[in-house]
Amino acid sequence: MKRLVLLIVALLLVGAILPVAAQSTPDLVALAAYYPQNTALYAAFRTDDAFVDEMDAMRAHIEAVLPAGAMDGTTLREALDAMAGQASSGETFDAAVRSWLGDSASFGALSMETLVEKDDDGPFLIAISITDRAAAQAFFERIAPADQLVIDEQAGYTLITPANPDESAAVYLDDQVLILTNKPEALPIGGMPSPSLVDNAQFQSALAALPEPSYGLLGYVDYHAMVEASLSEMRDSAAMSASMGMNMAMLEPMLDAIGGMGLGLTVLDGRSLTADISLGMDMSAMGDMAVDMTAFAPFDPAFAEHLPAGTQLAMQGTDLAASIEQGLANMARMAETVPEQSGRQGSPEEVLAGLNLAFRGMTGMELDDAVLSWMTGQYAFGFSFDFDALLQAGPEDMARLMQFAFIAENTTGEGAQALVAGLQEGLAQLATLDRSGGITISEETIGGAPAILISVTSRGMRDPFEIVIGGNESVFVIGTPDMARQALSPDGGLNGDAGYQEAAALALTNSPVLLYGSGDMLNAIIELGMLGRSAYSGSQELEVGPIFSSLGMSAVYNDVTVSTRMALTLASQ
Repeated sequence: MKRLVLLIVALLLVGAILPVAAQSTPDLVALAAYYPQNTALYAAFRTDDAFVDEMDAMRAHIEAVLPAGAMDGTTLREALDAMAGQASSGETFDAAVRSWLGDSASFGALSMETLVEKDDDGPFLIAISITDRAAAQAFFERIAPADQLVIDEQAGYTLITPANPDESAAVYLDDQVLILTNKPEALPIGGMPSPSLVDNAQFQSALAALPEPSYGLLGYVDYHAMVEASLSEMRDSAAMSASMGMNMAMLEPMLDAIGGMGLGLTVLDGRSLTADISLGMDMSAMGDMAVDMTAFAPFDPAFAEHLPAGTQLAMQGTDLAASIEQGLANMARMAETVPEQSGRQGSPEEVLAGLNLAFRGMTGMELDDAVLSWMTGQYAFGFSFDFDALLQAGPEDMARLMQFAFIAENTTGEGAQALVAGLQEGLAQLATLDRSGGITISEETIGGAPAILISVTSRGMRDPFEIVIGGNESVFVIGTPDMARQALSPDGGLNGDAGYQEAAALALTNSPVLLYGSGDMLNAIIELGMLGRSAYSGSQELEVGPIFSSLGMSAVYNDVTVSTRMALTLASQ
């Protein structure tokens, strides 16, 4: 029986690790009908021939850009043949398994203790769709010694159990499914479980919130039960500190709001490895503790023109002012649960008042009027690092190796210019306090707009570190000179990069945020890692082709669900 278990688990791991392309796929929810309603974790994936072919195509795509010998050249089909051969005296996968294997398989942890307490002996169930009960039973009988099994054939099913009564395991086969479990009472011998996992409203809503119509791997976690079990474990801990007790007071009211978590893995557009996650979050269940989940406007890919082409890391968002106000409001609600703690740290209102006082002292303006009143549109952060020069650079060169910028849309057409003017006077006063002479502040025209140039020098720096603060009728920017110049006078921006366009196109519909990583950055990190490995091992440095094209992360949320997506796109061949 162990040999079959190992083969089935191996197949499950292959499916779990390697998602497949979204297309007309098997129903990965159907097998959930064999699981109890309160199943803690459920994962299902495709097992059809197209799955194997797609995975081998993906493997070949990756192997083509890696150094020769980086992969062992074994295809997924060859690996499956090897596993099947070990279990069935040299037969190929097609001969031993494909003749009876259906188009999907699943795994479920039946109790939350299995996950929270990491109980290796916790109850589990593996359900696999089959097309030929007799062939599946014959395969099983071939790979397990007859004297170790008890085979009970009934009119509608076959039950196989260990001859040793001390072993808690069973295999159930009927015309549609093969089920392996260490909890025989969970088998559908007396009929399908009713209600089953498919009848669980939390399961239904978690999977319904996933954006794609089909996935190569579909997963569900009873996240509500997981958080509840974790809180219970924390509550029972004799060593729970006072600070942890305060965290408990803040976390417990959130429990009623948390629902199930859904996971979908797939490949979009042939080369974008995509992971979607949904989490039930019913804010109405939190009462006075409900945080504001106001839906923001979607990020605008066109705004990325204010970042230079080739920017390696970027984050876009909308309505920074509302985000700050919403964050302060949420802090105030959470602080109400631990008033003694908030009293020591200051209320959000007091924190904002302190910031406003400091801002007024520097600029002579009010924070609400000078910043929050017009930072209600698009904004972006950008960062780039010269990886090629890193290996030849020393600590004194770090300032010239990185470029960064924060850019905010000037929604009123005049707010940015007024802010720059106010900061100019305040920064000039601060510069007079510098006795070392290492800080200089000057007025410049950058990108056709008035700007402040702050230059910092020290003995440990080869070149001065420069920051620009500027604004025109379109944007406000604070960043290094080249990025500031692009922000104020766009010319061939990031929105024209193919990798950025991929990431933006794959973002969830109406997402107010986008986190983008360029293929150049991802590939440079891999190359540096391989260089370090070769230097450590003394092996020859390997040449690596472009592996990735882009990384994109996005999210959408409302009063009942939070959904996120990560899409990692392989470089085209």
